[in-house]
Amino acid sequence: MSAIKKTKYESFRYGTFAKGCRLCVTGEKSVLFVTGKCSQNCYYCSLSDNKKNNENIIINEWETKNFNDVLTEIKLCGSKGAGITGGDPLLVIDKTVSLIRLLKKNFGKKFHLHLYTPLKLVNEERLSKLYSAGLDEIRFHPDVDDTRFWERINLAGKYNWDFGVEIPSLPHRMVETKKLIDYLSGKIQFMNINELELSDNNSQSFDGLDFKPKDQTSYAIKGSLKTAKSLADYAFSKGIKNVHFCTATLKDKYQLRQRILRRAKNSKKDYDFMTKEGMLIRGAIYYGNNEPKPIISWIKKEYGVPQSLLSIDSARNRILTREDVAEKLKLPLKKKKLKVAIVEEYPTHDCFPIEVNYI
Repeated sequence: MSAIKKTKYESFRYGTFAKGCRLCVTGEKSVLFVTGKCSQNCYYCSLSDNKKNNENIIINEWETKNFNDVLTEIKLCGSKGAGITGGDPLLVIDKTVSLIRLLKKNFGKKFHLHLYTPLKLVNEERLSKLYSAGLDEIRFHPDVDDTRFWERINLAGKYNWDFGVEIPSLPHRMVETKKLIDYLSGKIQFMNINELELSDNNSQSFDGLDFKPKDQTSYAIKGSLKTAKSLADYAFSKGIKNVHFCTATLKDKYQLRQRILRRAKNSKKDYDFMTKEGMLIRGAIYYGNNEPKPIISWIKKEYGVPQSLLSIDSARNRILTREDVAEKLKLPLKKKKLKVAIVEEYPTHDCFPIEVNYI
């Protein structure tokens, strides 16, 4: 048996990546969250509170009800595809199908779409709708403790798309997972095994299992990596030739970081300084209850600052400008009782702050 290979993304594989993974590891996929409701109640689910049971769309870090916002975010990230996830996208099949059609219409047939779903709601009608809409790849998430729905994976073979299984590496469910692999032998094109991570929402479910982080800087569970490598070996020995073990490091260091960098390059303004990590450093003038347009007019007239270096961020009651402009104008702005800061923040829609330094 050939040896498992370590990838340059700090993951491990036999064979080749699924196409969705090839785009994902380079940051070229957006994450399209269509519902926080799910048909399967997995005790290890790491879904955050702001997503669980949320019926809004979340495209990367942007929560919205507007399909046009989805298109805008994908353009800003320069994505070549999207991973559709939840919850269970099949619970909102009509919304899911509409989004697939929208993305294919706007970005073309080559825009790659893969989707994650548990098996409970899988049937021919829903799969047919997904395939007809243009879905390129489907990833099933079977429950290793419940064999009742495993056979529904076979329905995917009726369509000309890529299909496989994606599961977490559960150190305490090695035997049960091997039984699933036995069943999947010869039935799927690929298998992804994810390193298990602790979260605020699943930690209580792990009581009594002695699950601990593998080190002080990671949420990945100790023993999950070793389990995953063993399961990958077993899957390959059972004829599943394309097996990928996706580490927590890959998700943070490559998938997310590369997408953040792509968005920073596409969204940065003339007044932004972009760090090598893709963070944006800018000046911020907080106008409180004042009207921002007169402030901008005054800055332009009195100090000759061009419009290209001034922008209203109404969501945060601030005017954005270049760092040196904020430094230069801090005293006259303070006389107008305005707060001035140099901020470093993510280039995401929520402008998540790294540092706010009032000057």
